[in-house]
Amino acid sequence: MIFVPGVVKCTVYSESLKEERIDKLKKEIENLRVSRRILMYLVERLEKEKQQLELENKKLQKNNYRYAQTIVQKNIEIVELKADREKEYV
Repeated sequence: MIFVPGVVKCTVYSESLKEERIDKLKKEIENLRVSRRILMYLVERLEKEKQQLELENKKLQKNNYRYAQTIVQKNIEIVELKADREKEYV
């Protein structure tokens, strides 16, 4: 094997760069894991909130339907009372 001082230096330097790059990538991986956990937590929270909102929406729709039915019934009663009143005057 022939030893060339410049080449050996480059190899050592390359190894150092590789180690730095590996360390940097390891840190990046850890940061990505943390970010993923945070995102998963947020997704779960959003799903829970979505379910609660859907449930609340169903309740509100049911109440609205009942209210509309009550209004229709009251309108029918009003029309009937007006009709009865008109019959009395005729």
